[in-house]
Amino acid sequence: MSKARVCVICGVKKIGSPRGRHYADKYEPCPKCRRKYLTKGVLLVEAVEDLTHPKNGPQLTGGVLVLRDEAFKQLIDMPIPERRIALIEPGLIQVIAEELGK
Repeated sequence: MSKARVCVICGVKKIGSPRGRHYADKYEPCPKCRRKYLTKGVLLVEAVEDLTHPKNGPQLTGGVLVLRDEAFKQLIDMPIPERRIALIEPGLIQVIAEELGK
């Protein structure tokens, strides 16, 4: 049986294949949002490590932001991830928004 998840960008339900080929993790956006936003940008997802259940992986806090490649390179001290998704600590999206608002 396939597992339904929700796109972290648009909130629409997405259905992964039974083998999990399309949605390897809970922060993978739907194909439409991936094409629209991640062709020229990087998705930042706020998450915390779940120390009580480490097998579950990081727990999302709800904060998401897509930065254009140029802004990502300026603000984040790491190369652009291969899948164009980066997990960040809670509160960093607010810091980035304030920095970009200057």
